[in-house]
Amino acid sequence: MKILRRTLALKLGRVPLCCFFLLSSAFMILLAAPEFKIENYTIDATGRVRLRHTADVNSYYILFRGAEVTSIGTAADMALGVNATSELRDAQAISPTATGFYRIQRVALAQPLDTDKDGIDDVYELRRATLLNPLNSADAGQDFDGDGTNNLEEFKRGTDPAKSDVVSLTTISSSPANGEQQVSVTRETIIRFSTPLAEGATIGPNQLYAEFGGRRMLSRVELASDRQTATLFYLEPLPGSARIRVHLDTSNVLDAQGRAVDANGDGTPGGMALIDFDTVSQTLLPNTVVFGRVFASELAAPSAGNVSVNTPLAGVIVTADGLEETVRATTDQFGNFRLTNAPAGPFFVHIDGRPIRDDAKDIAYPEKAYYPYVGKLWESTPGREVNIGEIYLPLVSAGTLRPLSANADTTVTFPVAVVTQHPELQGVSITVPANSLFSDNGQRGGMVGIAPVPPDRLPGPLPAGLEFPLVITVQTDGAANFDRPVPACFPNLPDPTTKQPLAPGTRNFLYSFNHDTGQFEAIGPMTVSEDGKLICTDPGVGILAPGWHGSGPVPIRPPPPP
Repeated sequence: MKILRRTLALKLGRVPLCCFFLLSSAFMILLAAPEFKIENYTIDATGRVRLRHTADVNSYYILFRGAEVTSIGTAADMALGVNATSELRDAQAISPTATGFYRIQRVALAQPLDTDKDGIDDVYELRRATLLNPLNSADAGQDFDGDGTNNLEEFKRGTDPAKSDVVSLTTISSSPANGEQQVSVTRETIIRFSTPLAEGATIGPNQLYAEFGGRRMLSRVELASDRQTATLFYLEPLPGSARIRVHLDTSNVLDAQGRAVDANGDGTPGGMALIDFDTVSQTLLPNTVVFGRVFASELAAPSAGNVSVNTPLAGVIVTADGLEETVRATTDQFGNFRLTNAPAGPFFVHIDGRPIRDDAKDIAYPEKAYYPYVGKLWESTPGREVNIGEIYLPLVSAGTLRPLSANADTTVTFPVAVVTQHPELQGVSITVPANSLFSDNGQRGGMVGIAPVPPDRLPGPLPAGLEFPLVITVQTDGAANFDRPVPACFPNLPDPTTKQPLAPGTRNFLYSFNHDTGQFEAIGPMTVSEDGKLICTDPGVGILAPGWHGSGPVPIRPPPPP
């Protein structure tokens, strides 16, 4: 039973407090006084409290929790103010039988508190949310940028805790990572450098190569035009159930400072990096069956929300990576397929809708509308049948693919027909850097387009707790690589949880589906535009490869730079 109970205004410190709500017989929220107000509050199915309140850009807001109305002192959340309604959330669930009280404190930006008592004021930490937490005192002693000076000392000195004051050697990271398992036999190896290499730098086949069983794998090296990525493309499938060793010798590979790259991470220039990874099985087993269904998935009319319409899709070709000629199936009129001789255990597949041709519906890749392909990781059970469920392929509209320029950046938007049907997608775009699209064989150029995808019809599961209001697929006419990040702007649609769009200036994050791993991965930060209509990638951040992409909350631990 809900009861509304009002009290006289009180003043505690600088913050006037007034009324409180009794949400249930054992749960209360204190609201802040007339200068700002609580507009809405909810308790979700897990018992977590959310409070929406008015806000302004000259203040920040702290949510406090307590077990007694006279003792509400545990800080549960904190956020900078915006010129719009804002929200505070308590990550701790409230038991239905427990008593809980809340109050919101508004604090002027010019007079910040130090809520966690770590010596660093709240506003400083809120403005550096990717590395500092105003409710966690432990971060003061950490050294985020690894320069030997902890975050508290950086704050006192006025230096940047996210930028090392020490000029470090250029180091590497790799995909697959050293020790990674269940790697597709068709996956390339990517080396990323922490800083750009020197102008004119080259990496040859005797500096970056892979071996198995004492033999070098046939391959070629592609160095990106920004000199921060080197990709080893294999000219033959990798052997299955094998440990592959990649060698990278950087003794003569110099960075922009003229120093040899520290390949093995020993703190000295130069060296040899050894990267070992294990591939998936290619052993075929009789009576080992994997089956499922493929549907065409399209956005419904805007009045129905960003939901999808399913239609069984016939003519889709399903193949196992590295076994394309022997493990393959084609969907029937009901969208059904069966791989009757699947490899043992985990294996990668491609579900390809591009072969479908339907002249009556003007479907023909790539000149008309078409269905794309997606890569996935499946797992079989030896001697048994496994139902992997449903796969969804969106219809890419005719006119989506557009030619790219070799000399200038190309801005790619939705076709006019898509925007006419879905005006909420106006202004959405990606900007492909000049001459950055290339095929595995090194050929540059091609065509690129973008298409909307229903958020409930994705190629793979999202990380726990992550929801997208919309997904955008980036499609090409064959090439599958960008050698530089592709900036993107997504629509600022209502958040699936709050049902409200994000406020201008709010930080968000770009997520992309990695066809090589079959998973969505966090890529880098995005920010809501000043007019609140778009969410755009921050400078230096962008889409790394064609495929499926969405915008969601900042992850708890952001990934290292791409």
